Amino acid sequence: MLEQYPIAGVMSVLVMILVGIFFVSGADAASIVMGTLSQKGAFEPTRFVVVFWGVVTGAVAAVMLLIGGGGGDALTGLQNLTILVAAPFTLVMVGLCWALLKDLRRDPLIVRGEKGEEAVEMAVIAGHEKYAGEFEIRIGPATPPDADSPSGSSRSDTPAENEDGAAGSGDRAPVADAR
Repeated sequence: MLEQYPIAGVMSVLVMILVGIFFVSGADAASIVMGTLSQKGAFEPTRFVVVFWGVVTGAVAAVMLLIGGGGGDALTGLQNLTILVAAPFTLVMVGLCWALLKDLRRDPLIVRGEKGEEAVEMAVIAGHEKYAGEFEIRIGPATPPDADSPSGSSRSDTPAENEDGAAGSGDRAPVADAR
């Protein structure tokens, strides 16, 4: 395949070196991860533990290649073993998904949103029942409190004026202002 290039011999050696670097760096990373996990999450596992996991991983791969006869079947056997060993981990993954779903249902942000929806729904139902359907909720920005008001509230105890400037007669249904 590399015979097409001008310096095929050099390219072959370069490809083998790069593939070797790829495998060594992958095995090194795997050894560090396994060392970290086996030392309860230590950021830098001891060198002995990392070397141990590297040797064990390499030994398992070598044994699998030898059992397979060293040909194309050896790699297939190694792939099958990898799939077979990883299959039970799917149960762990399903358990993790279930635990995440369970935890998200108790998330304060989700619970707060559900409680807010429930409160608004109950307010609408109560207003509808109390005022025979002549009820509405307006949602908008809050009005700043009056500085003159002793309680800091912008609402007064006097009836609000209607469009004519006269005080409200009370014949209209109240409007809940959710500001």
